[in-house]
Amino acid sequence: MTKYCLHCGSALGIDCGDAEPDFNDDFCSNICYQKGINKSKFTDMQLMMFADGELNDRELSMDIISALIKGDKELKGRLDVFVKTSTLLRSLLTKEEDI
Repeated sequence: MTKYCLHCGSALGIDCGDAEPDFNDDFCSNICYQKGINKSKFTDMQLMMFADGELNDRELSMDIISALIKGDKELKGRLDVFVKTSTLLRSLLTKEEDI
């Protein structure tokens, strides 16, 4: 199964001739590693947009999903609030439209 750099999305483990070897199992280079570890925090606005399906940043969405897959419990807890709120609001709005 092909793995991809958590920052830029390039395929890992592929021999690119003169290119440097992968930095580690998650990042293709030291630059991507430095940028990737600094993106570990997400704003509430980004998480709310993600939960509502309105986050139009594919890279950021993949970073959120990746952190969740890796078991980031703090992120899961923060995101859970927005998912539940979004579901509740949609339910309330749908009921009002039915009246």
